[in-house]
Amino acid sequence: RPPPFQGGGEKTQGGGEKAAAVRPLPGDSDVGEVYDALTLTPPPWKGGGREGGPARRGRRRALRPGRAAAMTGRMTTGGTGTIAEARQGLIDDFAYLGDWMQRYEHIVDLGRRLDGLAEAEKRADRLVPGCQSRVWLLAERRGGRLHFRADSDAVIVRGLIALLLRVYSGRAPEEILATPPSFFEALDLGAHLSGSRANGLHAMVRRIHAEAAAALAPAAADA
Repeated sequence: RPPPFQGGGEKTQGGGEKAAAVRPLPGDSDVGEVYDALTLTPPPWKGGGREGGPARRGRRRALRPGRAAAMTGRMTTGGTGTIAEARQGLIDDFAYLGDWMQRYEHIVDLGRRLDGLAEAEKRADRLVPGCQSRVWLLAERRGGRLHFRADSDAVIVRGLIALLLRVYSGRAPEEILATPPSFFEALDLGAHLSGSRANGLHAMVRRIHAEAAAALAPAAADA
């Protein structure tokens, strides 16, 4: 049976064939948001490579189910191993994914899987200023460590939140403050996010660092 874009529609009275409707791919509703957030123009499947040249062709690496599950599990749970190991693991995972279309899809998938916050937890005082989309960040102190939960009304931002939680959540405040977001450069995120999204990402890190500094403030006062 031919695919919908090669015929397969119903017959007309004149003996011709009416084109069948093309069914959208799963996740098509997120495509516009992803390309609004990221600096790819035009999308790679619409032709046109860099500087208006021909589109680059190549076989994309298939992600093995076991590898995909392991990456998703690591991305959405923070506090395992050291903060340096989490940061390096993030870099290794992005290097494994290879081309940026796969990386975008992975970030969007992380956004869909993020637990997020209940509606009652999305309070105005938890909004992160400086983000294009609304972002809520909740910090909880347990056993001398800071655990973060966050949410956004944009799926691509939820994916970026998952990256941050992997590195910063479940850490001691001193570790958080000693870890600048320099690993973004190794991920090459700055070159592939729009300016407003990149600014929002740094705004989230500033808020995380502010929560860590506030957690240390009472201890400094007691000393």
